[in-house]
Amino acid sequence: MPSTYRTYQASTTKGKNKMSIRNCPMGSEWRNWDLSTEGRFRPSNPEERASTEKAQKTRRGKRLKQIEVSWETAPDDVQYQPVPQDSHFAKGSPCHLHTEFKVDDVLIHIDRLYANKYAPGRSYVEFRIFVNGTLAGRGGSAGSSLGGSGNSDLPAVALIGSDKIISVDNQMVVALWEALAKVR
Repeated sequence: MPSTYRTYQASTTKGKNKMSIRNCPMGSEWRNWDLSTEGRFRPSNPEERASTEKAQKTRRGKRLKQIEVSWETAPDDVQYQPVPQDSHFAKGSPCHLHTEFKVDDVLIHIDRLYANKYAPGRSYVEFRIFVNGTLAGRGGSAGSSLGGSGNSDLPAVALIGSDKIISVDNQMVVALWEALAKVR
């Protein structure tokens, strides 16, 4: 894991998965994304695309609080689901962590997806935020050893109703914000 990410506590011990998150809304197709912006930056479902774009355009107001979360290793992480040797994934990749919590009786599920590949070197990190099981926000960054770095739209944000925003930044810090009606 890159040093820019804070340490997390995964709910696993010696290969035995003690997952408390039973239903992850993120499908396993993310393992095939590579650097394709079509898969990562643009959800194919028109409703999900509209909600993620609306969330990105909504301005954040006052920070209401930081939310302490526990990140778990997901079942489709390389730790549990190995990749073929010829896949060009670097050691420890692809990585899928997720967390789940409630804000005002609204279920929030956040996925952190990370992959590092070689030949040529390239990597991405993508956050997906689901509100009551529906994709409501996203954000990510990508880079390449061939000079394709700096492609980022972090933090990932999602609207909770019309008056709150949940965000997660590249340090995996989750925060709740007041949503301003005006969009940027």
